[in-house]
Amino acid sequence: MVVLQCRNYGMLQVILTVLLTFLVTSGAWAATLTGSVQNNSGKAGRVYVRTSSNNYGTSFTITAGQTLPFSIRGITDSGHYTVEAFLDVTKDGVRHANEPAGISSPVQISGETVNVGTITLTNPSVPFSEIPDYSPLVTPLAADGGVFLMLDGGFLYFEDANEEFAVAETFTVERATNGSANPAVCSSLTNITTVASAIKNRDQGAWADKNGQANNCYRVTAHATGQTSVTSDWMPVMPKSGIRSVSGAITINGVTPSGPLYVALVDETSDPPKVAAAGYASPTSPQSFTITGVEDGTYFLYAFVDMNNNGIEDFGDVSVGEENITSIVVSGQNVSGATAAMDARDSIDSITTSHWNGIHQWGYFDNYSLNFTVDGMRKKPVTVVVTSGTGLTTPVDVGSDDWGFSTWVYIGSTRPVAGGQYSLDITYEDDNGALTTKAVAVTVTAVLDAFANNLSPTGNVILNPNQPFTWTAPSAPPGYYYYSVHINDATNYNQIWNTEDLPSTATSVTYNQDGQAFGPLEGGKTYQYSISVTDIHGNSAFRQTIFTPASGPAINGFTPAGGSTGNTVYIDGLNFSATPANNVVTFNGTNGRVAATVTAATATRLTVTVPAGVSDGSIQVTTDGVGPAESASDFSVGTAGSFSGLVVNSASVPQGSVTVSLADNSSVKATSQEGTGAFALNGLPATSFYTLIAEKAGFLPAVSSTLSGGMAITATVPFCLFTPSEVQGWGVYAGKGVIAARVLDQNGDPVGDAVASITSGMGKTYSAVYSSDGITPGGASTSANNGLIIIPNVEPGDMVTLRVNKTGWTFSDNFFQVRPFAVSEGMVSGFPETPFISNISPTSGKAGSTVVITGSNLGTTQAVTLAGQAALFVVNSDSQLTVTVPAGASSGEIMVDTFGGVAASAYFTVLQTLEVATAGSGSGTVTSTSPDSSIACQSGSSANCTADFNKGTPVTLTATPDGSGSVFSGWSGACTASEGDCNVTMNSDNSVTATFSVTPNLKVINAAVETTFASFMDAYTAAATGNTIKARAMDFTGPFNLNRAISVVLSGGYDSAFQPTSGYTRLLNGLTISLGAVTVSGVIIQ
Repeated sequence: MVVLQCRNYGMLQVILTVLLTFLVTSGAWAATLTGSVQNNSGKAGRVYVRTSSNNYGTSFTITAGQTLPFSIRGITDSGHYTVEAFLDVTKDGVRHANEPAGISSPVQISGETVNVGTITLTNPSVPFSEIPDYSPLVTPLAADGGVFLMLDGGFLYFEDANEEFAVAETFTVERATNGSANPAVCSSLTNITTVASAIKNRDQGAWADKNGQANNCYRVTAHATGQTSVTSDWMPVMPKSGIRSVSGAITINGVTPSGPLYVALVDETSDPPKVAAAGYASPTSPQSFTITGVEDGTYFLYAFVDMNNNGIEDFGDVSVGEENITSIVVSGQNVSGATAAMDARDSIDSITTSHWNGIHQWGYFDNYSLNFTVDGMRKKPVTVVVTSGTGLTTPVDVGSDDWGFSTWVYIGSTRPVAGGQYSLDITYEDDNGALTTKAVAVTVTAVLDAFANNLSPTGNVILNPNQPFTWTAPSAPPGYYYYSVHINDATNYNQIWNTEDLPSTATSVTYNQDGQAFGPLEGGKTYQYSISVTDIHGNSAFRQTIFTPASGPAINGFTPAGGSTGNTVYIDGLNFSATPANNVVTFNGTNGRVAATVTAATATRLTVTVPAGVSDGSIQVTTDGVGPAESASDFSVGTAGSFSGLVVNSASVPQGSVTVSLADNSSVKATSQEGTGAFALNGLPATSFYTLIAEKAGFLPAVSSTLSGGMAITATVPFCLFTPSEVQGWGVYAGKGVIAARVLDQNGDPVGDAVASITSGMGKTYSAVYSSDGITPGGASTSANNGLIIIPNVEPGDMVTLRVNKTGWTFSDNFFQVRPFAVSEGMVSGFPETPFISNISPTSGKAGSTVVITGSNLGTTQAVTLAGQAALFVVNSDSQLTVTVPAGASSGEIMVDTFGGVAASAYFTVLQTLEVATAGSGSGTVTSTSPDSSIACQSGSSANCTADFNKGTPVTLTATPDGSGSVFSGWSGACTASEGDCNVTMNSDNSVTATFSVTPNLKVINAAVETTFASFMDAYTAAATGNTIKARAMDFTGPFNLNRAISVVLSGGYDSAFQPTSGYTRLLNGLTISLGAVTVSGVIIQ
């Protein structure tokens, strides 16, 4: 006899996590609950303490009459809590209805530490008779190698703990041989035998009798402390109902089997579940198996080795862990090759994630939680503490449940990471009460973004006792998954109804189709409808919406959203009377409600006239005395606003058939035109702020930034619709919102190099990304191509303020109310600040030279002029320009023209260059005498021959010949005079040449070649042997030293034409001949 225990994730999630999406505030903190347990039961043992919500908890041993303190750490949400405690008399870690227990009064988590007071353990008395028509045996099922008994532990709901507990603590099983000719009826029984007793009831499930036969009948007795036992009727074995078989192999790792192997297929998507099984007395690894009689269905493959040989799956056995469960689909044919593995471990330790998204009556949410589970395998765990991991700020004490230890830890918007690890400390207890603690790590397998899409009901619906709940499948589902539907009261969050293990092919259920609802749906009450997708590992994605069944009138919207007395307003809704007089419509007024005239009516629309004396506020409708129903949004008084614009896709292609509506009042709507994408929306609020939403199949909705009522707005930027795949490319997770804003200047052109500054109304931290092509993220600032700023993964419902920074610019802020699965769009407009020039360097220069301008707000420079003439420029930064002095420019101010205005520099002087040269056989010096002496150019040298002068400046040059016989012969270039000064006006670059000639005082005659010289020594130096030097009759100042190895004739007394005269040539200060020979005539040496 064995029991196969199958974890039911769905029910656990309903019980433990129903409050998660409604009561949480922030995952950045963790609270501790403290208190004490007083044991008045008269019994001793281990007491388990756990919270009523999310199953935080701890355990410790206690004696009769003892009072001990406790603390429960790591509570990450701010809901109301009670703490329950029970004494584990059965020593199986599971609370039963008749075990000593107690519960605290409710407390509100409002600080870091909250005391719940003292919990007193007393002995309850819960008889089996409280369970109508209770039978511990549901049915025996034929299996390969035995008979499986489907048993019922007798569960009762305890309102104070909001949980179900089994009354049955142990079972006794009897088997008999059926002597009836009808195998479906037990009679003429023989060989009645008790085949198992004291089977602990840790969970309702299946027990297998490996010696059972198809002709047996069974009877089961359930026992509970202090209660009269209940025995079932004798029941025959139900034959196999299927015709298929499943075969494969089980691998057993880490242990040599010391008992039989049991393998079972369970399809929990049917009601009752489909079960087929087989047993093997002496398994090996790998152990092949074949299960026959299998119906078509989707099954989980469970298996365990009964190491203790006691016929019960309990601590010490080895089983397939949750992460190794295999999913098998049987559809019209046998299945072979199925595999599963079991690893011998102290306990099965795992972590799963839940992704919660949707809307409640306060707005949107998108959060995450972690489910830590520890189920004993070879050992019995008694305490579990999560010590560290992403999103956790303190250790988390994990509470026990009917399957071991499990808790949901809310971590807010902190997204878990697939592959991320969390550390646990697990304390085990052996049969003697000895404790050992072991550190283990668990790994996140996945984070599901595979949300199903709730279709109906949403919003106001007509009350239907058999309300259908419909949905569509996730766009990218996991390989295996199932659905669960949860319906809760939106006011107190109580669970109303749930149904689990729905196959992936399901798209609808009907309220209370299984008869398990806690009550009917009520008119006028708001409910939360969530559909969850759960993968094979237990990771889940929850999507929630709200709906309100209406038995009386209900308002869905109205149009226009604003107006004045005498305007017509259309009210859309449900359950109106088609007789106008039977509908009473009131507006808010300055002195209370003001009745309006109903001019036309149908069951879904009322036509009314705005009365006098109205003020901003809601609209109310009472129909046939029922009501009033109240509008969700206010009617605003004044001139209604309007909005016109365009809708395009990411490639800027106009989009038609797009519905653009008022975000909180869909009655105000328009449709974009085909071909142009244009739309015009009238009847918008007159006074309040509002947002618009643009929707079209195949795209994510586009939501406008916050707009001001009462204005006629013509959009300069179109709505841009993006596909889900495009938005995923920005790194946006499903369930989050994203902002796509464009930064534009006053002309509507994109602004590059702008950086976003983001403020979250929720106190979150977001990072902006940028895109040059509008699709692909990249860059550290906006691109001038589009000015696009993308803010991914914004918390739904967050009010985000977007500021933009760029040096030298002023921008207006914009505000975005973010929705999930949507793109919030808008623009941030700005203009550059007024430019200012603080310095230019240099302050003068020639055409073609560069000037560095320093200042502020120069980044948007459009033009630069110098004295009115356009100049080339380069923007180095917002504080620096480089300008090229244009050709032909005049001196004056440099004017810098930017988007923000014009700035003038100090006076800039344009320079012109004057170049001076000397020519001729003579030598001399040219100097400037006005406006300065910067030019002093000597013959044979280039020094001081060039100078720059301010444009337009007159310059005077003077030529002075050397005293050695040179004479000034005249000017050429900018001056052409043959004598006197040169006067040049520097309106351009100029050049001037001064020519100096030599006075012919001596002549050297070398045969037929005659050369004149001004100085005696120059002539001597040029002479060669045999030459004649003729000298004019004049004075030559020495002394003279003739020291060359030559022989020459020196003949003096000639006139300027070198004709003989009566005069003499005089050599003053003496003549010395130290080398060579000189023949002298007509020369006087003094």
